[in-house]
Amino acid sequence: MKIAKFLKYVLGFVSLALLIFVAVNYEGVMLGIAMLDNEDEPVFLEDARWDDPDSAQIIKSTFPVGTDERILIRALRTEKFDIDLPAREAERVLKNLPCNVTLTVNWAADENGKLESVAGLAKNPVCL
Repeated sequence: MKIAKFLKYVLGFVSLALLIFVAVNYEGVMLGIAMLDNEDEPVFLEDARWDDPDSAQIIKSTFPVGTDERILIRALRTEKFDIDLPAREAERVLKNLPCNVTLTVNWAADENGKLESVAGLAKNPVCL
């Protein structure tokens, strides 16, 4: 009788441990699947770091001074940025796990629409 009671407790403990193990791993698997669905940053902002405007150098070499700003604007639209043309600023939120990141591009152009400067920044990380 005592052995049966002991086995009942052992089986209960093992069942509970197995249930907890499956629940923990299930969340890990789901998190892994969600992270596979992360949005990639545009190639021209791959080197942009949080709150470091000097880090984004690829955008400056991709769209050097003298480039027609329409080329930059077209690239930003292709990458799904929200563009404020009068302010010459574009923004896109990458919805990723564990952190969402806001990418910002600012530029200046002369009266002929030629770039005088361009800068990119990753900012406002919102993490779980």
